[in-house]
Amino acid sequence: MSFEDDVFISYRHHNNELKDHNGKGWVDHFHERLEFQLTEILGYQPKVWRDTRMPGNVYIAGHLHHKLQSTRVMVSILSPGYVNSAWCMGELQEFCRLARASGGLEIDGRQRVFKVVKIPVPGPEPSEVKDQVGFPFHVINHATQEPEEFGHELGANKDQRYWKRLSSLAWAIRNVIVAMNDQTQTPRPTPANAFAQAKVRVSKGAVYLAETTSDLHEQREEIKSELEQHDYEVLPDKVLPLPSPTYEQAVKDYLKRARLSVHLIGAHYAALSEGDGSNISQIQIELAVQRHDDPAFARLIWMPPDLRATDARQQSFIRELKADSETQRLADLRVEKLADLKTFLLKKLAPIPREQRNIDAMKTGNGHGGPETVYLVYDADDRDEARMAEEYLFKRGYEVFLSQDWSKQSHERFLKLCDSLLIYHCKGNDGWLNDRRVDLLYACGLREGKKFHAKAFYLSAPPETEIKNRFRSNDALVLRSSNGFDPSALAEFINEINRAKGAAQ
Repeated sequence: MSFEDDVFISYRHHNNELKDHNGKGWVDHFHERLEFQLTEILGYQPKVWRDTRMPGNVYIAGHLHHKLQSTRVMVSILSPGYVNSAWCMGELQEFCRLARASGGLEIDGRQRVFKVVKIPVPGPEPSEVKDQVGFPFHVINHATQEPEEFGHELGANKDQRYWKRLSSLAWAIRNVIVAMNDQTQTPRPTPANAFAQAKVRVSKGAVYLAETTSDLHEQREEIKSELEQHDYEVLPDKVLPLPSPTYEQAVKDYLKRARLSVHLIGAHYAALSEGDGSNISQIQIELAVQRHDDPAFARLIWMPPDLRATDARQQSFIRELKADSETQRLADLRVEKLADLKTFLLKKLAPIPREQRNIDAMKTGNGHGGPETVYLVYDADDRDEARMAEEYLFKRGYEVFLSQDWSKQSHERFLKLCDSLLIYHCKGNDGWLNDRRVDLLYACGLREGKKFHAKAFYLSAPPETEIKNRFRSNDALVLRSSNGFDPSALAEFINEINRAKGAAQ
């Protein structure tokens, strides 16, 4: 099938009637800006068109029929008026019918119809697009539960949400156009099971970007757009069903296709449905944990550094998430700015040469061949005692790195590169001790599965505190001394290092 046009924009003419001082409406601006974005990322100007005539009495015939048949992609701008218009629904249905007749509505798993939601539709959406996640150009106000449209005006205070969503849409359309240009065989029709894919689309791999709460929708869209711009497939690409068993099966199906799952944790509690106590975020994390035996699959959990949850259920969920060693096993827990997360995410997804993977699989520690390196982490209040531990380890032949420079960059570098980890706690704040649990979670991802020779918490008294006395860990040794630094308390830590080094030789 040869195509004359790239993109057809289907819309209700009423949505374009409110004109600005230049005589342009919402759809006029949308059309111009989408075409501009596509030109930039495709490297040439695509043919983007829409029917600017008011619908007449002749239903999808003649010229319009031919145009739909010879167009690669359709963008359907949903609004209440759109779904109530026989003409608009006719355009959507006819494009889908013609696409199926000429090979299919999907190209390498990518839909040829894109759902743009200008204003939410009351009741069910058209069956042709109802399963799509889509591209909403609005948000639901959490307080009023009413939609607030993104501002499309230019100027110093332009609404960045509008432009980010437009960019994400343009990249998604670009991927379909490129796939259709590269297609050498007849496109496949849509699979009978909407959640089963016969063939994973050609890309760098699939990433499961978990559903999240409304307070993180924009952050999720930013990550989705970033991944798609780097040619990663982002899942889920269809709306997930709400009933719990069906929902869980759909998530499992998507996770099977992914090489990484990314879970964004916000301030709101993500109930599966009204009256259901199930937490969407928790369900998705637990289903991802079930894939922990697959060495090709990784998990990443992110929280913004300024996270303040007011819902008691969400507060409890976050506490359990940070403390649950099984949930965090071989996962990255990141508490950082979104920009830092995106940088880390792309770095993590970058392929490791096969030769390096084979070498790393045979090693623990950092494999540098020199003296055993120990990263000694301590609070400023414990500097004197920690330095005694440093002196003791140094005299036994260990190369000790200290946490005195608490920059994020150096801390992550030492967690990644050192052979063993020792966390020393005496007079410091008990909250600091619990924060150090997170270091173990960070390290799993930073080290890309490479284990420490040994890792331990050294708890020294006095003072005696309830947190210190009750402190336990299934992920590290817990060493104790009752009267300041005691070298003999490090014996188990040193034995653990020796056992690991012996097993690796």
